[in-house]
Amino acid sequence: MMNSLTIGILTLVASLLSAQAVLGDESAESPEVMAHPGAVALSESKPGHWSYKAFPSLRPLYVNENDSDGKSSCTDSCAAAWPPLKADEKGAEVGNWKVIERETGDLQWAYKGQPVHQRFHDSVTDPRGDGLDGFRLLEP
Repeated sequence: MMNSLTIGILTLVASLLSAQAVLGDESAESPEVMAHPGAVALSESKPGHWSYKAFPSLRPLYVNENDSDGKSSCTDSCAAAWPPLKADEKGAEVGNWKVIERETGDLQWAYKGQPVHQRFHDSVTDPRGDGLDGFRLLEP
């Protein structure tokens, strides 16, 4: 039968191992702490492979190679299939993220100047938009 000191030590060791798994060690490849808006989550899909997802839905986020700095080329039916990641506050900035204004007057988040989109037909567990119509998954 274990005494309370042994149980306490085992609990401490388990907690430390769990924290190391979450934070990673110095040799693991993980992005530096990156600021992002509350509408976004940074997710590690496999060790060392990070991507941004919409929060709280966790749907994948995309950028389009056809967009110019701060201006989305995805309008009308494109925006229905690839909805913009909406923002609430004009002029807001968080790290590499800033709010841009679309032609419609709606506000959208942009990452490093590239407007950020979701894909209407994506599922959380099976994103299929990477490479379609110039869109690619958003990674740090």
